[in-house]
Amino acid sequence: MSSRATAATKANCVRELFGGAITCAMPERLEDISRFREVQDNQEVFCDASTDESCIVELLALDEAVADADAARHYFDDIALCNDATHAESVANVRHRTAAEVAPKIDPKEVRYVGTLEGVQRVTKFKEHAANKVAVKVCVLRLPRVQTDLVVSLNTPLEIAADSSSSSHGTRLTPPAEAAAFFDSLLASLNILDYSLFC
Repeated sequence: MSSRATAATKANCVRELFGGAITCAMPERLEDISRFREVQDNQEVFCDASTDESCIVELLALDEAVADADAARHYFDDIALCNDATHAESVANVRHRTAAEVAPKIDPKEVRYVGTLEGVQRVTKFKEHAANKVAVKVCVLRLPRVQTDLVVSLNTPLEIAADSSSSSHGTRLTPPAEAAAFFDSLLASLNILDYSLFC
C-alpha cells in the first residue's frame, strides 16, 4: 500500500456491508445514508455532509454484453445518468488492473477483471439548476462465478456553483490527493467474507 493510502487509513474504521458479508474501511466522517433514507438492497451508500463527498458500493448483475475493457466506462456513464449529470467533461486514467494490485484481500481466483477510471461530471443537486463539478472515481471487479459486478464509486466535488445549495452551507472541498488516497485505501481494505450473499 502506498504511503498516502496508509495515511488515509489511519482515521478509518471498518464498515460491515450487506449484513457483514463484505467489509471495508473508510473515514468515520462518512455516514451510512440508510440511517436517514431508504437505500436499494444492492447498494451501500455513505456521505460526508461537510464535503458533499459520497461513496457507493454496488452489487450488479454481470452483463456479458459489456466487454471487460469497457466495464468501468459503462458504469461511469450509468453513474452520470443516475446523478442527472448535464454532461461528462472528461474521462482519464482508464486502467486494466489485477485484484492483487487493487483489492488484495479478495481471492484473486474469484476475480476475472478489475478496471478503474477517473472522470469529471457536471452534477445538479436536488434537481437544482446549478451544476457542480464533481470528480468521479470508479472501480469494477467482475466476479464470474457469482455472476456479479462489484462496483465501487467515489464522488468528490471539485467546484461548487455559487447558486448551489451546497454553497449556502459552506461545503469544504476535499483535496484531490486526499480523495485519491481514500479511494485507494478503501479498495485495499475491501474484503468478501461470505459469498452466499450472491446466491
